[in-house]
Amino acid sequence: MIRIRNEPSSAKWDSWKAKGQRKAAEHIADHRAGREFKIDADLYKACRNEILENFHGKCGYCESLIAVQNHVPDVEHYRPKGRIRDHLNSEDLDKHPGYFWLAYEWRNLLPSCPACNRPGKAIATGKTVGKHDLFPVASGTRAWKPGHETREEPLLLNPYIDDPADHFTFDYDTGVIGAKTDRGEETIRLLDLNRDALLSERVAHVTQARYIVGQLFRELQDLSGLDDRRWNEVLQAKHPEKSYSAFRAAYIDRVIARFQRFRTPAKANSRARHNSEEANRAAQRAVGSRGRKKKASGRN
Repeated sequence: MIRIRNEPSSAKWDSWKAKGQRKAAEHIADHRAGREFKIDADLYKACRNEILENFHGKCGYCESLIAVQNHVPDVEHYRPKGRIRDHLNSEDLDKHPGYFWLAYEWRNLLPSCPACNRPGKAIATGKTVGKHDLFPVASGTRAWKPGHETREEPLLLNPYIDDPADHFTFDYDTGVIGAKTDRGEETIRLLDLNRDALLSERVAHVTQARYIVGQLFRELQDLSGLDDRRWNEVLQAKHPEKSYSAFRAAYIDRVIARFQRFRTPAKANSRARHNSEEANRAAQRAVGSRGRKKKASGRN
């Protein structure tokens, strides 16, 4: 999972947003009046491609490249548009209308692969996993009407808002994602982010990143020696368009930080030795100059 900070930009996108806002306003009015209404699936899916492109062609949760999986991505509602389930709280949600007012809100829509979005069983634990209509929140913070969702404390990370690096740890040898926070732990469990297929893919991508970074660092003594072409190779290895880029970027950033810490003292000592040698040579030149002046003065 990576954080998505940008919004798509096009005339089609702006038109779609305006239609969604009008439709959401209609739903709110119908709900207040007690009238039945139906969520327009064709409308919230109309910009599926733009949403997928905004996520670099990847699942918004596990970062699997959806084009490689060769299926149309689910347009997943972060906050469910209809029925809601919460396996962590005893809250009665049978009468909850769902977050219908966010059915067309772009920040509530993200592309998802079937493994993350649809209900299934985790092979390792046998527990039910998959986002589907689950949306656990901290007890007592559930929103039941428009505007109150800002009071919620969701336990599922939101790629549009949360920085996964604040909640996850990464084991580069096994591909396992660990949790720094309760929200990170619940996100991993709910989406089954440590399923076998993901572990092997992450390890393969980190192995590739290790090779790229290792090749460069073996040839260079410090980062200041990187030319633009080689530095771009490092940057491309952690680009958000890459599958599992959170894992790759975390590994590359860690290696670069360690390399800089390792090289800085040596570089400083080298610079100090260089400065000392320069000072000695300057002193010797000064002594030599004074000697020559004395000899010249004696002859006169």
